[in-house]
Amino acid sequence: MSIVSARQIRAARVLTRMSQEKLAKEANIPLRTLMDIETGRRPPTPVFGAALKVALEKHGVEFMADDKVRLRPTHIKTDPYSYY
Repeated sequence: MSIVSARQIRAARVLTRMSQEKLAKEANIPLRTLMDIETGRRPPTPVFGAALKVALEKHGVEFMADDKVRLRPTHIKTDPYSYY
């Protein structure tokens, strides 16, 4: 059982407007591994899931019950052209 689900990882990455490349680098995991997790080719292992969770939480993501994620209110961007 992983700490976070593939669905949460992908949703959180999209919410933060982060590329797969940037997230993989910040989580210190191979890009191919992140791509495989997000597409469901492999489940997130506890180690990779934890690394991704920490990296995403640094960008304001909150992981919630029922496979949901959200941004902390202080991290919500109002400018549609601002990216991390």
